Amino acid sequence: MKLTNQQYLELLSDYFIYLYNKNSELDLDTALQRRVWKNRREAFPYVVDLFGFNEFPKVVSDEDFKKLNTPKLYRGSKDVEHIANMLCDFEYHHGTGINDGLYVSNDIENALIYTSNELKAINSDRMIMLKLDPSAKICKLSDIIAVSRHLLGYIIGVGKNVLKKENVMPLVMEKFAGYNNLQELMEKAEALFDFVSNIKSNQEREIFIYSLKDEHSKLSIYFGFDAMQVTSKNFAVFNRGKFVVPQSEFNRFVENSKFYNKDGTIKRLNVTEQNSEEILQKT
Repeated sequence: MKLTNQQYLELLSDYFIYLYNKNSELDLDTALQRRVWKNRREAFPYVVDLFGFNEFPKVVSDEDFKKLNTPKLYRGSKDVEHIANMLCDFEYHHGTGINDGLYVSNDIENALIYTSNELKAINSDRMIMLKLDPSAKICKLSDIIAVSRHLLGYIIGVGKNVLKKENVMPLVMEKFAGYNNLQELMEKAEALFDFVSNIKSNQEREIFIYSLKDEHSKLSIYFGFDAMQVTSKNFAVFNRGKFVVPQSEFNRFVENSKFYNKDGTIKRLNVTEQNSEEILQKT
């Protein structure tokens, strides 16, 4: 069941506060902003799951993949297991970085760089070709930065509005004007402005703001974007379910995986000779 914008924001706030309290017990660093920042890697998977962006990639025939009228994208990894995990597992690496998400590139040479490390040279065997579903909603990083500044930058600290809502919304609308779902985006923007304005506790307000203000991937997900264009060549994908993968690429990775069967199911392995129960071995 899809929640209202208010309900999503309440759940986000509750989780951000929970993380802050849980991880602050033994933290001698008293700066609230730095404490919140330390929670970012735990917070991102929660946001992805909350908004239902964790479905499996869609695997199609090679012929249907060719017919799909969206650009080819490439994702390189240091280990085939990382790609297999992304394709097959409920528990997968969501991608964390300056801007969180699963990074892909429309430049094959750029993606190839990420297949190397100190022990392994560049190898296309560790790079997958895929596309995004035509329904995927993609934002630009520069637009989300501006929207974040307008909606969240005004109310840091004491919580007194420097700008009134009627002054902020035209600035947000200017950044979202080129998107097809403008009305939906503006409804979400107003809900966010109102929610932050009505948080009574200064500390809880700051925790919420710092958990989203410079966390552009999380904020993009709240606005319903499946991916973000970070540069002209690179994209951070939040919604795994919007990946479309040709059958041949899927087969190539699962057939070379230690942990997944050819149909993508997880292999069951015994931990010890004494333990007869089978467990799921994951990357």
